[in-house]
Amino acid sequence: MIRRWLLYLLALLGVLAFYIFYYGWASWYLFWLMLLLPWLSLAVSLPAMLGTRVRWNWQSTARCTRGNAAILRLGRRTACLPSPRCRLSLRVQHLGTGQSVTVPMWLRESQELPLDTSHCGVLRCQLGHGHVYDYLGLFCLPRPLPPERELIVWPVPEAPTPAPHLAALEYQRWQAKPGGGFAEQHELRAYRPGDPLHSVHWKLTAKTGDLVVREPQQPVRRLVLVTLDLRSDPDWQDRTLDRLCWLSTWLLERGICHEVRYLEPASGVVQRVPVSGSGELDTLIERLLRTPRIDSEYSLAERSFPDADWRYHITGAEGETAS
Repeated sequence: MIRRWLLYLLALLGVLAFYIFYYGWASWYLFWLMLLLPWLSLAVSLPAMLGTRVRWNWQSTARCTRGNAAILRLGRRTACLPSPRCRLSLRVQHLGTGQSVTVPMWLRESQELPLDTSHCGVLRCQLGHGHVYDYLGLFCLPRPLPPERELIVWPVPEAPTPAPHLAALEYQRWQAKPGGGFAEQHELRAYRPGDPLHSVHWKLTAKTGDLVVREPQQPVRRLVLVTLDLRSDPDWQDRTLDRLCWLSTWLLERGICHEVRYLEPASGVVQRVPVSGSGELDTLIERLLRTPRIDSEYSLAERSFPDADWRYHITGAEGETAS
């Protein structure tokens, strides 16, 4: 804008010199026209400037898989007059690494900006310094900007190596199944008032002379545990979350609820997150994507967990370790 004012002042000085050295009526009209030109431009541009609205052509929180193309779309709405120029800045921040990039731009009617989805994480997109200019570019007005938007770059499920197996997951004991129902394992006991008649073992009752019922049993399984370590290295983080997605989904498909434990990078405190369905898994993954990536001297790889019947430790290295 300063450059345009300098050009205008140079043009005004030229017209003033013409007015001084030329005594015709045209010089007088030209001088006053040049003197009033900025205010005429502002008056004509003002309705379009006030009618300019910057908007996202994008939902509030979008999600894409890592490596897929993601296009950030911006647009603006103006009055019926020609659209004035609009200048703003776009700041894209990666919530995991804390790194941010600020890009100044002149916004057209509709604009598409590609986003970097090469690594997992949450990209927060913010608009700032929004100003709209008159047709000559001499005056500007600040305009309200829409709230921030987020893009969640989701991991790609990848099977860890070596492949997990459930042979070591053995049931320690059995307990009565709440509410009864069908079960392959039963326990025989004496009839108690309130037991349903269809649970009576009639053949054994006829032999013993006392009412005997089948009580359905279900296994009592202790903790199924998945542990992992977070690092600041983006490749490590990507592989860790890829393998966590695959492993948790693999366990849930077999009806196995489990717990995920990891160290909070900043404090070193062990975080425990139970996972019993796909919704809880998605919440956990998004929570990890938003966690700041700080290298920690502590690790869960060598820790023992006596409360777990089955444990698998995920790392972001080329190989995996399981226990």
